[in-house]
Order: sequence, then structure tokens, then C-alpha cells
Amino acid sequence: DKAIMPFCLLDMSGEDFEKLMQFTAQKNSSMDERIDAYLNHPDCEIEFIFTVDIDDVHKSEDFFIRIIDHIDSVDNGRRQKDPILFAVTKWDKIKNDYANVDEFFSKEFPVIGNYIENNTERDITIIDFSIGDLKNDSEYNYDSKDSKRIANWMYEEYAGYSMDKVMRKSLLKRLFNS
Repeated sequence: DKAIMPFCLLDMSGEDFEKLMQFTAQKNSSMDERIDAYLNHPDCEIEFIFTVDIDDVHKSEDFFIRIIDHIDSVDNGRRQKDPILFAVTKWDKIKNDYANVDEFFSKEFPVIGNYIENNTERDITIIDFSIGDLKNDSEYNYDSKDSKRIANWMYEEYAGYSMDKVMRKSLLKRLFNS
């Protein structure tokens, strides 16, 4: 009963990211053709995960708006329903400054917050993300819970049901078949 989930991760090197930043900064510039090839591929199911770096918040909103606008314009709007997850990284550093990640987003990303509120076609999720608790500037107590939340989100968006449901079924099946 497990859903087969083909997986392809489009990660960007620093140089590619710089090109993307140039695209988002210039209104009439064109997107990198390699990224557009990926976006235009007819057999490619896409889930977008954007990482929000708390150390560079003020540049990020314009960047995300331009990228989302471009994604939505691809192939006559075919990508307008593809889900988006915003992961606010390094949450442990700012978790005491905001009631929750939604408050952070509404204060720091008001335009995207408005887009999310008014968009009923696309599943948009915002999560806080940390690799653990910050002990000092260079040490963390690692905790995998946020990584698991992202993996669960990816699976549920693709399969339509949570990985937890699959795990419970698998456990029960093993118990009853023993």
C-alpha cells in the first residue's frame, strides 16, 4: 500500500543561486534554461520547498515573489497548483521573538502572507525548522523532528496520505502475520 514516490531534488550551487538572484532582481531577465526545462517537463511532479534564511529575511520576500510568479507563468499556468513549503531555518535562534512561525511570516513577509491567505488553489505550508537546539554559536543538540516533518509533508503531498498511516498499516500487518 506504499505510494511510489519518484524523487528528484533540484539543488542549486552558489553560482546558480547567484544567477537566480539576478533573474529575480531584473524584471525583463530570463530564467536559467536548465531550471525552466525542469519546470516545463510534462512528467515531472513538483513540490517546491523554499528555505527562508532568518539572517537574510529582507531580500528574501522579493526573491520568493518573483520565483513564484515565474513558476505560475510556466506552461500556461500548469504549475499553479504545485504545493509549496516554506521552511523558516534556524528557528531556534528566533523562536522567543515570535509567538509562532505564522506570526514571523505575517510580520516579515506580508506580501507572501497575503498571497497565501488569498490562494485557494495551492497547498502552501509554513514550518519552523531547526536542526536542534542551539547550545552556543557553533554547537547544537541535534534533533531530527523537523527533518521528519519535511519528509512527511513531501510524502503526504505526493501520496495523498501520511507516512504515519503507512507505517501503522505495515506494523499491524507484521504483527498479524507473525
